[in-house]
Amino acid sequence: MSSSLKFQLSILVYLFFFLSSFPFYGTSTKFFMPFFNVNVIDELIDPLDMDCAINGITQPRVSLRQSHLHKYSVDVGAQEEATLLCNMTSGPRSGSFLLFKYSRDIPRCEIKDKRCTWNLMPTGLYLFFNSQQNLIFNWTMSS
Repeated sequence: MSSSLKFQLSILVYLFFFLSSFPFYGTSTKFFMPFFNVNVIDELIDPLDMDCAINGITQPRVSLRQSHLHKYSVDVGAQEEATLLCNMTSGPRSGSFLLFKYSRDIPRCEIKDKRCTWNLMPTGLYLFFNSQQNLIFNWTMSS
């Protein structure tokens, strides 16, 4: 292989990795967005326990206190429909919530920053989009 061809090939490889670090818009660009961050902010008085699975793979249990944040990195290139499913309990509140589903959430999350932000409040789970908090899920209350 000539040195000129090796040089051109190395430039192409460099450009590919350089360009793949930038977010591209639209669902056909999933290849360029390997991870999407899902932020969970605990606004509850009672401690919050979360048992989650990313793309079906169980994650370590997370316990949060009021005003704390936990970030999940969802691999959106791993399979056709990337997901984050969490079972949550906080005092009398509980539920199983699909916090991230690629096809559902790309239009409503912050694609530029590759981020979805959830605020967990006593009244329910709120997703931040369109510059405001939007109630998406309600808690199941136990007595």
